[in-house]
Amino acid sequence: MFSYRWSVKITYYTNTDDTVRHVWHSYEDTESRINVEDHTWIKLNKDQIGYYRVNYPEDMWQSLTEALIANISVNKKKVLIIFWKK
Repeated sequence: MFSYRWSVKITYYTNTDDTVRHVWHSYEDTESRINVEDHTWIKLNKDQIGYYRVNYPEDMWQSLTEALIANISVNKKKVLIIFWKK
């Protein structure tokens, strides 16, 4: 059908740095990598700008779960919506 592709701004922050940073995922690429050091979890798509989903590796899901339980500053509503639809 359609093969539309767009470049997407990916925002993120981690448990060790709540500064929201971003990288651009080019429409020409099939994957993007974000390198951060000394973190337990990384939260992508801050404030869910745009319509795209993020799927994390199992160990990252576990870390986000632990952060939610510990009441650490993670956008709980949006992470729980992702969990529910996963």
